[in-house]
Amino acid sequence: MREGENLKIGDLIKLWQRQSGLEPGLIEVRVQNAWQAVLGEEIARETTEFKLKNRVLYIKIESSALRQDLSYSSEKLVNHLNEHLDGKFIDSIRFR
Repeated sequence: MREGENLKIGDLIKLWQRQSGLEPGLIEVRVQNAWQAVLGEEIARETTEFKLKNRVLYIKIESSALRQDLSYSSEKLVNHLNEHLDGKFIDSIRFR
């Protein structure tokens, strides 16, 4: 940012988040909220661990049947989640 440069408040907040190191955690929270919104509360309750690292979403689901069903549609899920987030935050999903 240059001296005398006018920025919108939203841009300043994003800049502060990036510089303070908060951005990755905030993105993970947004992705977790999108997971619940896209897949519904029932599946979100079955999700026991949730981690976003290097644009790979790691999800732990106890039910092997549900885990297998979701893994078949992982590419479609990535697209739906990114649409919900209005950006490309996830490249792939790994189920455990």
